[in-house]
Amino acid sequence: MERKRRFIYCNSLSSKTASGLVDVLMAADKFEVASCMRYCSKQLQNQHVTTETALRYLDLPSKVVNVDAVQPLADAAKLFIILLSLPLSGIKVVLSSDLLQIASEDAVYDFALKWARMHYPKFEDRRHVWTSHLCFLIRFPAMTCTKLKEIMTCNDFGSELASKFVFEALYYKAEEPYQQRAMCNLDQQGVEHCLGLFLGMQGEESEPIALDYEFSVRLRPDNEFLSMYKGSQFVLGCRNLCDISWTPFLNEDSLYFINGVLHIRAEISVIRE
Repeated sequence: MERKRRFIYCNSLSSKTASGLVDVLMAADKFEVASCMRYCSKQLQNQHVTTETALRYLDLPSKVVNVDAVQPLADAAKLFIILLSLPLSGIKVVLSSDLLQIASEDAVYDFALKWARMHYPKFEDRRHVWTSHLCFLIRFPAMTCTKLKEIMTCNDFGSELASKFVFEALYYKAEEPYQQRAMCNLDQQGVEHCLGLFLGMQGEESEPIALDYEFSVRLRPDNEFLSMYKGSQFVLGCRNLCDISWTPFLNEDSLYFINGVLHIRAEISVIRE
């Protein structure tokens, strides 16, 4: 009850563990607090998933009255179970995709490691699969430093290969050749706020670089990317990416958020004459 009251007044919860969030979700269903159920569901979708928690999430729709609030979580758990059952050829296709809807590359690494340990219980076989196939499909520069540190002590990697990927990722992070900036802008009349997106490039080029670029956003319900803005210039950006003011952009029924996440794709081509 105390945690439910905290959500109502503060729009946040002290519970962060999967079991704690599920308990709050069940209590919120009992007291018909749909917003709290949706909040818990989104938080659980962003957490690390195990086979045990996925099976528990799959059972939630049969235990609650407000099924709609937990169905996205159950669907994500079902997909997790299906992906775990894929053979090596299938998992390589999944990891190669640029359309994965994930919170971070850390989640991709954790899932790939879990998949390898389930399908290749023998250490020698698992290391062969990692070093010959899976490790080249992980985007290490996009991982957090905490997760990169874990890789250095992971037995599934050889120490030499682990060092290579981690050092390359850290070098990429330190170099920072590109800057990305998303912001809430005022429109031209200074009346309404909107989402702006700008990309800048640092370097030591003696001549200005010509660039073609296109910004796209993934929209519900088809979950397909739709082109929002195109241009050709050195400074890349637009003041109102989605051509919509801030309040309707953030509405609960907004087309721009899929499970609480905004997906933006920037395609940039360097034109050298």
